[in-house]
Amino acid sequence: RTGMNKIPVMEYRQMAGRAGRPRLDPYGEAVLIAKEEKRIDELFEEFINAPAEDIKSQCQRESELRGHLLALITSGFASTRDEVSAFMERSFYASQKAVHRRLDRNVNKALDFLADAGMIDEVAGNFSYTGFGALSSRLYLMPETALMMKAAFSEHAGENFSPFGVLHLLCMTPDMFRFYLKASDEKLVDKILTDRCDELWSEECTEEFFAAVKTAAVAEEWASEVSEDMISERFGVGGGDIHAAVENLKWLLHAAKRISHEFAPSLEAEMNTLEMRIANGVKEELIPLISLKGIGRVRARRLFSRGITNPTELLAADKAELVSILGAATTENVLKEAMRKGGMKKERDEELDDVVEKNEEAAEQTKTETKKQPTLFDF
Repeated sequence: RTGMNKIPVMEYRQMAGRAGRPRLDPYGEAVLIAKEEKRIDELFEEFINAPAEDIKSQCQRESELRGHLLALITSGFASTRDEVSAFMERSFYASQKAVHRRLDRNVNKALDFLADAGMIDEVAGNFSYTGFGALSSRLYLMPETALMMKAAFSEHAGENFSPFGVLHLLCMTPDMFRFYLKASDEKLVDKILTDRCDELWSEECTEEFFAAVKTAAVAEEWASEVSEDMISERFGVGGGDIHAAVENLKWLLHAAKRISHEFAPSLEAEMNTLEMRIANGVKEELIPLISLKGIGRVRARRLFSRGITNPTELLAADKAELVSILGAATTENVLKEAMRKGGMKKERDEELDDVVEKNEEAAEQTKTETKKQPTLFDF
């Protein structure tokens, strides 16, 4: 199941059909596990013997249709309503009986939305795209998502920046994956709203709103270096789902940064910081360290706890101490990158070679002493 819904028959068949290695196995085996014996016959009926679902065009969703029409115009495939309609007449969307009768009405409604949103202009029957429309399409955002970002950033520019408010806003967009709300989440979500209601940039009291609160809270804890196990225990979500939400937010934060650059430049630096925090799962204080390749959230925190807070301090640190924290190979790679970024290359290379050489000599000596140590077989 995904949340409270059974997976589609088509998805079951897609997964079962991958069983077995091509050209290596004579056949593949896929296993459905029933929690109770009485469920065995039900699983046969629900998945094995059931027909696959009908395929439906994604354009049946208004948000998807708007996005495809915007891409059609920004890419130059169509520049008038007749050209848009002619293109859509040849689509899979138009071939579905329930859609064909109202195709023109749906297309015109979507085009009017894009015009009202400031993403396209229509002059003398010809369409042209605006900078906002082109940016939205290049970022692969649904038009509603881009519009929500633009409106919120324009409204809140100049106010105190709220990372939680931004995360919640992005979790409200149609492009974002949200965690399902369970009955056990009610108290936790209520407490978050009581404590942080003033930080929110969206005030819609819908089911999506509350699910977005939970999802934003999970993302914020990830960016505050809370362990995956603790997040899973507190919110009842799996590690895979946490990473799926993080990946989704990384993309949306990058898009948000680009849109803020155009419509709320004062927010751009904060958006960039939040993007880096979500991408790496760190507090803001660790950003200078995680900018170095090979330094993740765990290593960055170890360095920070030893008083090494940025690449400059890392270059000035005792090399033997760095080796003890990072290991010889990682220390060599990280310091060389820091040198490339901050200079001092030749001098530091020589110091690093000395430390690595001493570390290797110590390891070799330990290995030799271990070999010389007598065992029972020597007596």
